[in-house]
Amino acid sequence: MKNSKLKIVTLGAGTGHAKILLGLKKYFSNINAVVNVTDNGGHSGILREQLKIPQVGDGRQLLIALADNKKKAKEFSKRNANGSNKGNLYLAKIAHRKDIAQAFKKAGAVLKCQGQVIPSTIDNIQVGATLVNNKKIIGEWEVIKRHPRKKIKNIFLKPKAKGYPTSIRAIKKAEWIIISPGSLFTGVLPIFLPSGIKKAFKESKARVIYISNLMTMPGQTDGFSFLDHIGEIKKYSGRYPDFVVLNDGEIPKKVLNYYKKIKSYPIDFKPKNSKNYKIIKADLIPAKFSIKKRNRPGKVDKWTHWLTHDQKKLSKVLKQIITN
Repeated sequence: MKNSKLKIVTLGAGTGHAKILLGLKKYFSNINAVVNVTDNGGHSGILREQLKIPQVGDGRQLLIALADNKKKAKEFSKRNANGSNKGNLYLAKIAHRKDIAQAFKKAGAVLKCQGQVIPSTIDNIQVGATLVNNKKIIGEWEVIKRHPRKKIKNIFLKPKAKGYPTSIRAIKKAEWIIISPGSLFTGVLPIFLPSGIKKAFKESKARVIYISNLMTMPGQTDGFSFLDHIGEIKKYSGRYPDFVVLNDGEIPKKVLNYYKKIKSYPIDFKPKNSKNYKIIKADLIPAKFSIKKRNRPGKVDKWTHWLTHDQKKLSKVLKQIITN
């Protein structure tokens, strides 16, 4: 039987975040997924430019993950011949007329979602980065594809944004908060930048779980160790997580060879427990998956999210942490 009372909040962007929700919804139903809305790549990036709205694509992935109406979820996943996505178009139209929060709310009702998807902000913003040489770059994919790849000193939003009140309330009331894996500087950390969200997170009595990435991400975390990731989480969120979930499963050589071509490597997973958090290790590698070319419109030219956590394995680990 599902636990409908425990208040769980998940934080993150799209792909890795959706994996968490797919498994988590089997055990829990009171889930609030707070999603970042700054991505400017792919089809939803094109819609952003055309309609001057926040990014809808990551929220669409989360809605599909939480959906009980499988027929509608399949429709939301379909792409047209030109690469445009039907779910993105549906959400963008509502976001343009009203706001992105209303778009997610209406889609959640149509899809019969278990839990809700909430934007971190309803403002139309871009993520920016200040590099170690003090150069500023605006836009997720502009940051990722910058050349030369000087190290990121800090990130910011342009323009500044207000945290969406429903997201702030959910974080304040949460009993458990899960920080998803994903693009660290452009997908995960920007969650904490809209005003009010970091304060709510830092002061929340919830216990926090951070799920570490499997691989470094080119243009963002080149050369990063596990401790580097944790340091950035602490810097932007204001607190350490209580638990950190790490993969100790073996990554297939064919996958490592693909990632090597785009200069992405496994993250150093050899840390010891800290007084600030407890480390949970588990084999989180999917038994089967394939690397296929993806035809995506917009600014995305190299897909970095082939290797994601196995949702069933991960959900069991999360359930064990939460219910023990």
